[in-house]
Amino acid sequence: MCALSACQRLGEVFGQSKITPIPVRESENKVALVVQKVLDAKEAHVAAALENKWHWSNVVLIGGDVFTTLYLVFQAALSFKASLSAIPAIAVTGLVCGILAGVINTGVGILCGVEGFQAFLNGDYKLASRLALDCLCYTSIGIIMVLAALALKVGALAAVGAFFTAHPWVLPVLFFAASIPLLIELGSRINNVATSKDLGSQLKLNALESQLKGNNIDWDKINRMYPKRNPFNMQQIEGSSQKEQILRLSDKMEQLQANIGVEAAVEAFKLLKLLREKNREEALAQIEIVKEKIEEWNRSLYLRMFQQVLYLIGFGLSMGALSSNAPQLLNGIQSSFLALANGIPFYMDTWWPFKRNTPMVVPKVQLSEIKA
Repeated sequence: MCALSACQRLGEVFGQSKITPIPVRESENKVALVVQKVLDAKEAHVAAALENKWHWSNVVLIGGDVFTTLYLVFQAALSFKASLSAIPAIAVTGLVCGILAGVINTGVGILCGVEGFQAFLNGDYKLASRLALDCLCYTSIGIIMVLAALALKVGALAAVGAFFTAHPWVLPVLFFAASIPLLIELGSRINNVATSKDLGSQLKLNALESQLKGNNIDWDKINRMYPKRNPFNMQQIEGSSQKEQILRLSDKMEQLQANIGVEAAVEAFKLLKLLREKNREEALAQIEIVKEKIEEWNRSLYLRMFQQVLYLIGFGLSMGALSSNAPQLLNGIQSSFLALANGIPFYMDTWWPFKRNTPMVVPKVQLSEIKA
């Protein structure tokens, strides 16, 4: 026994020793298998969501970004130089963009309702409530755009056109109304990130990395790092039936998705599985991946907040135009801000389907999907 210990110490001195695999309890192996099953089912949902790039939801969102931006650009141009409206090509283009923007924004409103319902089914009630309001606002914006555009050519709608001409603040008010719950949501998320109160910080990845890099890993200490409500806390998982494990792990996945996005949530779940397996080397590599995904999520929050700030500026300018001696100039400036604010989502809607303002909500893993 003493000779064996002496040999191991000599091996460590010369860098020839190998880390003896830490035995994993049978219960931990079983939990890791259930984690993998839930992970596989969630990844299948993510793949299904991304499978059809030209799904109607993406077409609607991207089309809405393009035509709303063009419509607002024309409105800004006409405010700066009203004589442009006499040019037939510009008049026709503005009419087409206005009608298409209106129809597509109505579609965006419907999409918000669809994704909001899925968020409600997932148990993400905050997102569901916000998308319900977005549904109402964007549907109204779409209808106004269609009526305002048609009023330029349809005599029966002349009164409607005159109303929107006399009240240019209506559209900014609706954009502002849609931005209020999003401003509150983003403000809360960004504040939590800045104060390390967000769920990404609560995963304690730096502390976990330090523990895993130590010579003697205390796995029980790692388990105790996470309080009861933390998704990495597994105290209620062990000892429960497989059915209860699936339900609780599915809830943990949704908790992660709601707070750090589905992409980071999937990677965090892979890390959770590696911790259950006591796989130090792969867990260390996975920590870096999770950190990167959380950083991407946090950067998306700041970009989305910048967009809302532009909406606020546009709203302020439209209100100022009511009592200004140069209302056309202010209307042109506020239309320019709104155009820029609607141009930003084009990138997000095209490349960030899970991080945009109207996210693609990945369905929750159900018990029926998991095979025993």
